[in-house]
Amino acid sequence: MTDYAWAFLGALLAVAAWLQLRYNWFTPPSRGLPILMYHQVHPSRADLLTVTVAQLEQHFAYMQQQGYQPIFFRELLAHWDGQGPGLPPRPVLLTFDDGYQNNADYLFPLLEKYQFKATIFLPTHYLGGRNDWDGGSEALMNVATLRAAPPAHVEFGWHSHQHQNYRHLPLAQALADLQQCQTTLTETGLPTVPVLAYPYGGYPKDTTSYRAWAAALPQTGLRLGLRIGNRVAPWPPPQPFAMPRIDIRGTDSFWAFRTKLRKGRVKMF
Repeated sequence: MTDYAWAFLGALLAVAAWLQLRYNWFTPPSRGLPILMYHQVHPSRADLLTVTVAQLEQHFAYMQQQGYQPIFFRELLAHWDGQGPGLPPRPVLLTFDDGYQNNADYLFPLLEKYQFKATIFLPTHYLGGRNDWDGGSEALMNVATLRAAPPAHVEFGWHSHQHQNYRHLPLAQALADLQQCQTTLTETGLPTVPVLAYPYGGYPKDTTSYRAWAAALPQTGLRLGLRIGNRVAPWPPPQPFAMPRIDIRGTDSFWAFRTKLRKGRVKMF
């Protein structure tokens, strides 16, 4: 091989390595269960925690065209327990954190239009209030609005009571917060699933603390805990209280969304 050919091959390999590291280009689609994490929906604003209505509809239309079928966590848990008809060929879970009023305004109509299902995770101390935990002023759904959600398309899960980062809380304090969350959800009469989405994705990560955490959570009735991680979740879960979700942002391009849906993340690392 000539020097020119070796140089060309080296350049080609360097480009391929860059495409893989930067864009996850050559990684095959991940097998498992994509769990998409959204927050707010707005007519025109797009940021790290907000997708526009047009973006969300584009996401829904693409998933429908590609044969993805959103399911509820209650269906997933029934399948895990050996009950129900089983999972569809391309299941996906759509999750929305915090219970923003704009979900009722803009998400619910799209769920009905596409006949999709989504799980909304509620920080129960703030029902009917605003997102004070991050100094925001966005309205959150009140109990009446939550009860009026279309039951064929919306279910609710746990998102703590005080929206604190469990990674930084002693176990006893975190469990007390979860007890308050459970009590409030029970009092509202909302249909909920025993699934917890960790605020900020935070949970105890060192081996000893995680083992204590995973041993304690079933005492509250919880079955699954959702972190972030940006991975397609393996199913059945090897760690039920550390299942990864895929962070969907309004700053993502449509190409980035498609890549995340298939592979969990855009960049390799």
